[in-house]
Amino acid sequence: MKGVDPLTLANKYEASGVGQGPAKQELMIFISTSMPTKALVMLGEQAKATGAVLVMRGLVAPLGTRGAIQKTMEALQPVGTTGAQIQIDPEAFTRYNVKAVPTFVIASKEEGCSSDTCDSQSYALTGDVTLEYALEQWSSRGGPIGEKADIYLQRLERTRQ
Repeated sequence: MKGVDPLTLANKYEASGVGQGPAKQELMIFISTSMPTKALVMLGEQAKATGAVLVMRGLVAPLGTRGAIQKTMEALQPVGTTGAQIQIDPEAFTRYNVKAVPTFVIASKEEGCSSDTCDSQSYALTGDVTLEYALEQWSSRGGPIGEKADIYLQRLERTRQ
């Protein structure tokens, strides 16, 4: 490790988003590296455009397995090029009862809530669809969730122009 500046290394690690807290987004897309690369990249592009976060349950191989982190980084490399935020949060899979991927979740937080444990309302849609489709479904419901979905749909529209 001669010539390696620990502060530079720590800053690079922090900038990558590794080690940050659980997803605190209102819009999440639950994914897995078992999904086709083309689908992951498309979802990554849509997540980047809307500010959604891609959420994974864990690493490609069990933690402690030699090269588990490296294999996970390699599997996510095509998605990483989209600039989307990716987090590993197994608790979010439980919190939102995610059993299959992709699953899209839009959540509404209680006023003054500073953690994910006080979501006041959330909706999930599972299936091989686009984020745009999920947002349109929520938008058609109206109410606070529909209004949030409309905001995200506008963000998607702006990226197409």
